[in-house]
Amino acid sequence: MQRQWLDWQGPLLPAAAAWLIERHAEGRRCDLRAVRCVLPGARAGRVLLHLLLRQCAERGLRLVPPQVLTPGALAELLVPGDSRTASTLECTLAWMHVLREARPEHITPLLPSRPDFYDWPAWHDLAGTVVGVVDELSAELLALRDVARVAARMNMDREAERWAVLERLEARYRERLAREDRICPHERRREVIAALVDGATPVDPDHQLVLVGVVDLARVHRAIVRAYGDRATALIHAPEHLYAGFDADGCVERNFWSGRPIEIPDEQLVIADRPADQAQAVIRCLADLRGAYRPEEVTIGLGDEKLAPTMTQAGQWADIAVHDPRGLLALHGRPFRLLQAGLEWVRDSRFFPFAALIRHPDVEGFVRRLLGKAKPQAGPAPEWAEGKPVEQVAEDVPFSAGLEGQGSKDSKGDVAADDHTIVEWLTVLDRYHTEHLQDNLGSAWLGDEKVARRMQILHDIVAKLYSPLVGDRRPLTQWFEPILEVLRNAYGHLDVHAKAISDQRVANTCIEIAKNLGGLTGAAPGLQPDVDGPTALRLVLAQLAGLRVPEDPRSGQIEMLGWLELHHDPAPVLVLAGCNDGAVPQAVTADAFLPDGLREHLGVLSNGRRYARDAYLIEAIRRSRVKCTFIAGRQAADGEPLTPSRLLLAGDLERLPARILRLCDPNHARRWALPYGAPPSGATSGFRIPEPGPAVEPPAMTVTEFGWYLRCPFRYYLKYVRRLRLVDDSAVELDALQFGNLTHDVLQRFGEDPSIADSVDPEAIAKYLDGVLDDRARDTFGARPLPAIRIQISRLRQRLVAFAPHQARRRADGWKIRRCEFELPEETYLQIPDQAPMRIKGKIDRIDQNVRDGSWMIIDYKTSESGHSPDKTHRAARGSASQWSDLQLPLYHHLAAQHGYTGPVQLAYMNLPKKPEQEALHIARWTPADLDDAVGTARDIVRSIRAGRFDIMGDFAARYQDDFANICQTRVFGGADDLEAEA
Repeated sequence: MQRQWLDWQGPLLPAAAAWLIERHAEGRRCDLRAVRCVLPGARAGRVLLHLLLRQCAERGLRLVPPQVLTPGALAELLVPGDSRTASTLECTLAWMHVLREARPEHITPLLPSRPDFYDWPAWHDLAGTVVGVVDELSAELLALRDVARVAARMNMDREAERWAVLERLEARYRERLAREDRICPHERRREVIAALVDGATPVDPDHQLVLVGVVDLARVHRAIVRAYGDRATALIHAPEHLYAGFDADGCVERNFWSGRPIEIPDEQLVIADRPADQAQAVIRCLADLRGAYRPEEVTIGLGDEKLAPTMTQAGQWADIAVHDPRGLLALHGRPFRLLQAGLEWVRDSRFFPFAALIRHPDVEGFVRRLLGKAKPQAGPAPEWAEGKPVEQVAEDVPFSAGLEGQGSKDSKGDVAADDHTIVEWLTVLDRYHTEHLQDNLGSAWLGDEKVARRMQILHDIVAKLYSPLVGDRRPLTQWFEPILEVLRNAYGHLDVHAKAISDQRVANTCIEIAKNLGGLTGAAPGLQPDVDGPTALRLVLAQLAGLRVPEDPRSGQIEMLGWLELHHDPAPVLVLAGCNDGAVPQAVTADAFLPDGLREHLGVLSNGRRYARDAYLIEAIRRSRVKCTFIAGRQAADGEPLTPSRLLLAGDLERLPARILRLCDPNHARRWALPYGAPPSGATSGFRIPEPGPAVEPPAMTVTEFGWYLRCPFRYYLKYVRRLRLVDDSAVELDALQFGNLTHDVLQRFGEDPSIADSVDPEAIAKYLDGVLDDRARDTFGARPLPAIRIQISRLRQRLVAFAPHQARRRADGWKIRRCEFELPEETYLQIPDQAPMRIKGKIDRIDQNVRDGSWMIIDYKTSESGHSPDKTHRAARGSASQWSDLQLPLYHHLAAQHGYTGPVQLAYMNLPKKPEQEALHIARWTPADLDDAVGTARDIVRSIRAGRFDIMGDFAARYQDDFANICQTRVFGGADDLEAEA
């Protein structure tokens, strides 16, 4: 191995390109075909080739490019697999079967809680972890028995037991592979590497090996490099006088770099508070450049990759385009989320997964297309792999296929769009749920036939989208094509050349998913579990979790790179965010299988080795840039405090106290209230309470409207003039109004049934009410209502049982039910002196007559926990006086007289008690003067409404549910059980 020094006064890759050209240029040509250049990442290789081309062009040379490899690709080149070598998926599946079939005592050391035997995804996750650990050990030429032996020597009894179990299970794993004519890829690698070390298998003598800034190698890669002997060269990005900092393979010497001071000047350091502030600090640094550098001369570095979405969003605000060369994570893309959203619903057809699913924009698009509301794109649909086996998908570029049922044409099995167009299906969905709170969507639809039909249509359309995932159990890979069919259903109309960038990303994501699934179809059949569609989808999503979708760079974009990519980036300006411990330097603090102490003794990549590597990298990066800024955060996105990078504290000891104080002082942390590029705030707030409109003349008013106006005229305006309603799908139990309506329905049936209404038998009354409640609840909420509703129905049943003795005694005392849910006739008016009368609408819950003296009682049912008297609910204290807060019973008294209910008339609440011994009837004690005052108040309200007076009241009573709190910019906290129902 030869070592060559490239001084870090400039970036590494331009110097490496020049070094290669100087040694291989001959005449008008630079022939590098016999050179294998090894770089840590694929992007570094692409940049090197670009620089070689540019420098050769500047020198007038014709380039024959070298072979560019990563260390892993170099190992694959020298140890190629064959048809018998197990793929990563096959290794994972083999381990999954072995772990799943192992005895419980073998699993306990690996996993405290054993998954269910049929929980394939959980076993797959455990197997994936084991495969990852085995891969890492194999790269260091270690076997499982080596780990068990070292752990025992270190007196790590639990670790030793764990690895001894894994060693025994590994034998079964190999047997499982052999049964399918497969061999573990690590066995083949160990054989080849052993032959290389012994010299029995020489490497290709016609090739040279050049390691470009590769400062950390696993043992397997070191063995391959050493096999090249003098034909291998390490290009080390450092001045030659630091030769003691690198070993014979060109990798960093841990002791040298762990103890070397790192001086980062204060002017290069920025402390920001939250992740959003770190992103804004980056944007400010870019703005301070004032256009002195082109976008390709500037790089944004991310020590913590979780900052990427925040950084991208900040760039969009500031009109700065950033490019992540690694590509976008597929799991953040629309297709991945479409599959995730459908997963729970396909497995269990319940309302809440369905409601979340229907809100996915691409499900909405599918519904619109199937109903013919969206026109298909002009021209022929893009081609895709429709009808081809999934393994051929990787050969095709466009992801698209014709959408069955597109447009308005009706076909067998499709919904006729022209007959059943749904304008706002989300509103229909929310209203349906608000009324019925139906959990299980597999049963019959409830309520109004027209609404139920709409719900059925919506349900059937979504079922059509995910229908490929329905079917009997089958081998895993046989589900790949149905999964792709779901994507074709949703995205078959999109093309990689679509106008919208978002649509291009969707199409490219589908292509990458198809390619990856196509590469997995060759898994041995005997290793594949027989699973249903949802389980297969969970396994596929787990397999694709790390998939990235590459995006071609566009002109004017700034590259956004991860920490380990920055050393090989040639841009002269770097702004690095996320300079916090655990990210820079990288560290792993919780490894269930290989804790750091065990890693140290095994010689596997440990935190100490990572620190030495990152200490060198930050020094080489800082010294080779024209401008370099390091940004450290104080808080994570969840508010957890962050520790600044130890590399920022590795400088001169005399200046260390000042640096610590600066890093820890919150006053030094930069914060920005608004992102750079945000529009300036206006002179007035954009969150103003809307002004009510002009005066209105309602044709009629309900009795309950008067109470709303008394509580808050503005809320009355929103509810009854603008007719706003709160409709959502978040409810999991009946609100006060629904609970009251259910109660009224049951009691109405009782009062209108002559066979039971006159009964004086409490048990007969209770039995009757119990049966009516069962029927009404089943009709409204289905046979399997939500658990909270079942509890509420049980509570209502208890109250009805307690009500029965009160009703029996009342009838025995001579009170007979004359009317139930008496609807005021159309000719019911409230006379307004000097103005036109106001027609009044409303329903009186119950009117009783005493058959002994002919007196009347107007009754309003109540179901609240408080059991307040009529006076308490109708009057509210305003300073030292008492004012009307509701006019329901006084208006019933006044209006009922127009229809013959005259003479002695009492007003009362009938509160359904929890227990029979509790009081049920609460009679109002108002005088005739009180009732006249209430009617006068009602007339004043009518005049105010006609005059358009809708002032807002800030002290809205907490016992009433405030659906308009957001509009009124208030919040009301109160117990749900004490909310007054409007029934």
